[in-house]
Order: sequence, then C-alpha cells, then structure tokens
Amino acid sequence: MDLQKNFFELFNLPVSFQIDPDLLAERYRAVQRSVHPDRYVNADKRELRLSLQYATLANEAVETLRSPLKRAIYMLHLNGIDITQEDYDGPLEDEFLLLQIGMREELQSMADEADPAALRKFRDEVDSITASLESDFVSRIEEKGEANLMKAERSVRKMQFMYKLKQEADRIEERSLDR
Repeated sequence: MDLQKNFFELFNLPVSFQIDPDLLAERYRAVQRSVHPDRYVNADKRELRLSLQYATLANEAVETLRSPLKRAIYMLHLNGIDITQEDYDGPLEDEFLLLQIGMREELQSMADEADPAALRKFRDEVDSITASLESDFVSRIEEKGEANLMKAERSVRKMQFMYKLKQEADRIEERSLDR
C-alpha cells in the first residue's frame, strides 16, 4: 500500500481527463477489496491503520475522478496549480463575464416563473457550454507548457461557474416541484 500514489496511479489509470467510468468502478472495487479494514481485523495496529488510510484515500480518489470538474481541478493540482485558492486574479475574458451576468440574470428571473421547459433549455445551454470548456481544458492540459496550463486553469474556473449555475437551476426546479 503506497499512500504517495496519485489518484490515477492508485487505480492504474493513465493521467487523462477521459476516463472509462466502468473501468474506474472496477478498479475501485478491486482496491477496496484488497484494503478493506475487515481483511485486517487480526493484523497489528499499524497494518489496520494503513488499510484504513488507504481505503479512505481510495474513497477520496474515486469521488474526485468520477466528477469531471473535480478531476480537472485535480489534474491542475498535479501540474502545480492550486485552484482552490480564492486569491485568483487572472483574467477572464469580457465575453465570458458578460455571459455570466446574463445567465445569472436569466436564472434569477426563472426562479419566480419556474417554467420546466425554460429550465430544461437553460440546463441544456449550460451543458453545451460546459462540454466546450471541458474540451478546451483537455486540449490545453495535454499540450503542457505554462501558457497552456494558465488557459486550462481559466477553463476550469469557467467550468466551476457553469456547475454552480446548473446546481442553482436544479434547486429552482426542486422548489417548483415542492409548490
């Protein structure tokens, strides 16, 4: 059990944004079977502690790799970029900033109406933009180089915004169903 492995290595997967979810699930189950604390009931305390740590690491890893956004953030981390810091002062294009404002206003107006068709159309638009950002991220992260890593980071920051918009649209829909 090597606690120093990155999440991709842990499941013997290439470091790539594109992941086969079935293969990930299969590799996760194999790791969990091999390190599950029940297998170490009669082991010494050190081995039991290591199995618990490894099982916890596997849980964190699979949660990260299952989520496209978390996976992208993790890939940036592997390249030395910590996107979790709130002190980002890099540029986002004016066009995207205007898009953010417009989409936020559109979503706020939907909160009052709660029109299912409008919400579905809005989520489809968010999904389309997110897919485009993910594609841009993949091309930038694979090309390497400092300039491409900075562009990959901007794509992920935009993806974060789109994920938040989609979550808010989901909340609006849930509230409308509760009425």
